[in-house]
Amino acid sequence: MHSFKIISATILIIFLSSFTNIIAQVSKPNVIMIISDDLNDYIGTMGGHPQVLTPNIDRLAQMGTTFMNTYASASGCGPSRCSIFSGKDLAYTQVYNNSDYENVFRSNFTEEKNNEEVYSFPEMLKDSGGYYTYAINKNYHHPDKNDYDRLTPDACEKSLSWNRMSNFIDDSSLINVQSNYNFLGSIFPWGAIPDNMESQMQDYKAADTAIAFIKSIANGTGDDCGNPFYLGVGFNKPHSYLYVPRKYFPEYYINTFYYDPDSVSPLIYNNPPDAYPFNGVVMPPQPVPVWDDYNHLRPLGKMVADFGSIETYIDLYLSNKLFATEEIRNMVAENIRASNVSAYIAGVQFVDAQIGRFLDSLIAYPDIFNNTIIVFISDHGYSLGEKKHWTKWSLWETDTRSPMIIVHPDVTGNRVVNKAVSYLDLFPTILSLTDTDIPDSESGGVYPDGKDISDLLFNNALDYELPQLTSYKRTNGNGSCFPMFSVRNERFHLIRYRNNDNNADPLNCDPDSKYFEQEFYDVGMQRETDPNEWNNLVNNSQYKPMMEFLAQWIPDSIFYMTPTMKIFPQLTEDLCYFNFHDTIHLTSTFNNAEGLPVDTLEAGQQIIWFATWMDDTLHGKDISLELNSINDTIFLDSEKDLLYAGIWDSSLHKLIALTALDLYVGEGDQPELLYTITPTYNNTVKISDIEFIGTYSKAIWDFGDGYIYTGTTPPAHQYAASGTYLITTTIVYGNTCTVVKENVFTTSDFSEFINTMMVFPNPATSGINITIFSEETSGRLDFYDATGRLMMGYKYRQQFAGEYYFDISKFAAGLYFVRMENASNVITKSFIKQ
Repeated sequence: MHSFKIISATILIIFLSSFTNIIAQVSKPNVIMIISDDLNDYIGTMGGHPQVLTPNIDRLAQMGTTFMNTYASASGCGPSRCSIFSGKDLAYTQVYNNSDYENVFRSNFTEEKNNEEVYSFPEMLKDSGGYYTYAINKNYHHPDKNDYDRLTPDACEKSLSWNRMSNFIDDSSLINVQSNYNFLGSIFPWGAIPDNMESQMQDYKAADTAIAFIKSIANGTGDDCGNPFYLGVGFNKPHSYLYVPRKYFPEYYINTFYYDPDSVSPLIYNNPPDAYPFNGVVMPPQPVPVWDDYNHLRPLGKMVADFGSIETYIDLYLSNKLFATEEIRNMVAENIRASNVSAYIAGVQFVDAQIGRFLDSLIAYPDIFNNTIIVFISDHGYSLGEKKHWTKWSLWETDTRSPMIIVHPDVTGNRVVNKAVSYLDLFPTILSLTDTDIPDSESGGVYPDGKDISDLLFNNALDYELPQLTSYKRTNGNGSCFPMFSVRNERFHLIRYRNNDNNADPLNCDPDSKYFEQEFYDVGMQRETDPNEWNNLVNNSQYKPMMEFLAQWIPDSIFYMTPTMKIFPQLTEDLCYFNFHDTIHLTSTFNNAEGLPVDTLEAGQQIIWFATWMDDTLHGKDISLELNSINDTIFLDSEKDLLYAGIWDSSLHKLIALTALDLYVGEGDQPELLYTITPTYNNTVKISDIEFIGTYSKAIWDFGDGYIYTGTTPPAHQYAASGTYLITTTIVYGNTCTVVKENVFTTSDFSEFINTMMVFPNPATSGINITIFSEETSGRLDFYDATGRLMMGYKYRQQFAGEYYFDISKFAAGLYFVRMENASNVITKSFIKQ
């Protein structure tokens, strides 16, 4: 009898254990994190480049939430990934560059460094959350040392971060020949490889392995220890070296081009820069004159910009070549730059294709897909010639800002969060979304430095003040003694450099002899003011209060890693411009540190209003400001003036909230907008010839199908279907005024133009445009004179339609023929060269 009871109890325990495990699998979502390498905002949903096609990453955005202002803790692989997976900022990890990073993840956390306490979030998911964790390729900085327990044979009993790990490299058959495809066959380590080599690439293998894993789980053959899974899929591209299959390159790219002392042909880059239809690769924006922002950097800023520049290689390549003019030399140099941008675009589009293959396989199993959180990130951004910088490892927006998309089964898709967030936030957020305990620190408080942003998925209106920090310290030389910092909230960007007291040896660094350099940019809430960071405002006294406020989030400062309240000042009257005799009435609302509106402040807190042009500080939620009490000349010196609203905490003797309100005082006219709508193929529209007349602060473009772009030059936009759409542009100017411009336009898929070629202008003088509409993806263009002599040839690649520009300034006057040949058609057109 007792034996029966024991057996029954044992069976019951086993049943309950199995039942509990089944419930856990049903109630807990799977998690997939896809990590690209060195990816900036060159994806469709972020609009970083008008020619980049990322339909699969864009699919994720349509399914989920895109965080438009995500910042890395570091702008380099080792320190950023160490921070992401440990959940700790660089002040704790003390990994500021790749040389600081110990290949074995946990070797970076030691008693000697006083940072021996460390967890990884995959470890927490595995050990506390009941997850099966699987890493494919590069998750941590060194993929072969991904914090994986190689000693324990039972996958379900492994320690450290992972139950399973798979790593791949490119096939040796590819590695051994890829230099044969170097651009110009020279020192430039990028190029288009044959399409049939794609399956030999490590990222292709990673996608295949992820697909096989999902299939095994769906078929019940996968060994997941009976748990929900966390799958980390690391893709190497667009990290250098950029040897990518030819089909992913922009159509204008060629591995070599013709040039002599007098001419260059063809041009790879879009010329002029704003030409549309595009006749080449669109280059990153540059100020006028080119490099003007670089030339105005101070020494420490230039030191950072000069690291990793391909300009040195360009100069070396061109050093022994003769050119008739400086213009010809510059054209050759710009072609080389354009080839590098093309290779980067190819890397992005290649990774997008691998994500698409994996995503298709996941969607094919709805039981898994509908219970899976998908996170897409990079480790940091990348510069492509902005400020003469051609790599990562800087503190500018191009390197610190990167994508983050989160797809959650319970959250509707196509959502955008503009709040500034950090990759540091992933540690607590993923644990929160999976109902996994967030660890406490042995020293008190929670362990991770980041903020749980899961609430932003469900309520993107939450708003608090938490500027995001990026840190960098060079490996050696100047800039290697003391960390340098970027502090970024939704509108403003502070950069603070520290030198080495002119001492190249970090062992002899003297903190008392260091000096600072700073940069400060008003980027704009929607990136509408200075998105390229060309206008350094560090010497503008109006911005000094905001610089000092943001500096409070630098390590060892009062608000380091701490959210605070946020205040929202508003004008109560609708006046485009105030005159010098007006009384301005303002009110304010405020949120607590959790981002929720509150009606009252705590004891010792008060709202204050001040400006550099005001003698007195005003107090209260609502104020009236008499402009006639202020010297008129103050308002004549600038286009706009800043009025600050803040919350002062007397116990801290600090501002815990600060917002700058732009005031427009004086006279101003209603701005005008002129532009041309150009319909192109595949229901795509391009806005070109854009001209703003007058002063304005923001332009918002509504394309009539739900797509809204804020900025001055919207990218080409593709509609889902042919039809008639209303494009509405709202121009914000002055204090509260807007002017609206509307245009009705009908799209076309241009199907009637299939297998045609257009040549224009005709007659031509210095250049000619050729547009090809074809279902074939590749072909040739050859130019002949009237005697049949071949003048030049060009291999093209495209998707349905392509626009090409050719310089014919060296052709003699006369009759010429251009012949287009592809697998389906041969078309010949004539033109006159005047």
